[in-house]
Amino acid sequence: MKKLFPFKFILLFVFLVIGAVCFNLRDHLLWKKQQLQNFTIYYKPDSYAQNHLQEAMNLYEKSYQHAFAFVPESKHKNIKLYLYDELELLGFSRYDDQSVHYVFSEKFQLISSHEFMHLFLKDFNPKAPVRLEEGLCRVNEARSHAVNGEVKVIPLYVMGKLSPQIQWHLQYVFLDHYQNDQEGNLAAAFVNFYLDSWGQASFWSFYRDVTMDNWQALLEKRTQVSIEKIDNDFADFVSQL
Repeated sequence: MKKLFPFKFILLFVFLVIGAVCFNLRDHLLWKKQQLQNFTIYYKPDSYAQNHLQEAMNLYEKSYQHAFAFVPESKHKNIKLYLYDELELLGFSRYDDQSVHYVFSEKFQLISSHEFMHLFLKDFNPKAPVRLEEGLCRVNEARSHAVNGEVKVIPLYVMGKLSPQIQWHLQYVFLDHYQNDQEGNLAAAFVNFYLDSWGQASFWSFYRDVTMDNWQALLEKRTQVSIEKIDNDFADFVSQL
């Protein structure tokens, strides 16, 4: 009996693996797909996306092209675009399988180049700090908000000012994680600050080589300004948003 004991665990493991493979295969078979030049749309039968497929194709083609044009040296590739009626997150991307995931339903359609940009930015510099990358994806985005009974469209980088004032510093931009919109919006404010101060050519030269280890020295090298002054000027920039 003791000799059979390990065999039972091996057999159980095999059954679990087979079950996981069958579950993934079943989930894959539930998706329908439409192949396009730059991406393949995946959608569920009888979903909002299936009933508005041509609209989705046109909208996300524009999103793809915007991201492609925004990031230097981008190369066309076929991305997997998954559309959902319901999703815990409104959108996310996965670089490992070159996929982007969006809510596209009757109640809400997330039409954005944001998730496509993550994939192109990872190609451009896979070692860039995560929070800086997120800010760059947000720099041209905006949200509608009710202000004194009036709906206004506010750029996300402007909303970076909603971060606690103690965080209006470079150390809160160059991090390899982010947890909420305020952190991403503050990083977007930095991107806008850099572009306003030193221009696109300098920014992309900086972004191409920036890592968590070299950002301070590289920032001084690309701008020819001390890190202390950049930090103070950034805080002033945020305060005036």
